[in-house]
Amino acid sequence: MMIKLRNVSRQLLAVVLLLVAAVSPADERAGEIKAAFIYNFAKFVEWPASSFASGNAPLHVCALDVVTEQTPLPLLDGRVAQGRVIRMVRLQDLSTVDQCHILYVPVTTQASRRVALVEALARRAVLTISEDEAFIDQGGMVSLFVDDDRVRFSVNLKLAQATGLKISARMLQLAQEVR
Repeated sequence: MMIKLRNVSRQLLAVVLLLVAAVSPADERAGEIKAAFIYNFAKFVEWPASSFASGNAPLHVCALDVVTEQTPLPLLDGRVAQGRVIRMVRLQDLSTVDQCHILYVPVTTQASRRVALVEALARRAVLTISEDEAFIDQGGMVSLFVDDDRVRFSVNLKLAQATGLKISARMLQLAQEVR
């Protein structure tokens, strides 16, 4: 009887913790959810063949201006999307941005640096993502944001297409906004 009560208590505690995590976007669970979004972007965006050195070259997910442990991105390292192994790359500056297929720009990046980034990538097939809701207004391709305790995203489709990226209709249907 005591063992059953302990098991029920543990299960109840687990349910309560899950409910709290679902409504607390600033916690670790939100980071995992954002990583899942970025992983799915990697699965549903097609890059030009010229973006990769070979047919089995990795897909580089880069982070700018951050210690990678402070982002959800390390959760992606080693996973596979579109037959390519995902590799995390931490960028110190924009000089090596050519190796990136996805570039995560943290919301803490200075506005002037963001402008320089957008200009540097204007015609390159690099999917740019930020947690700044206004990022697609500033020349970024995907804005990830929390709305009503849910992670959502907006897409600047015209910009992505102009660089040669093809975003699947399935991904676009899930977007909060497509421009």
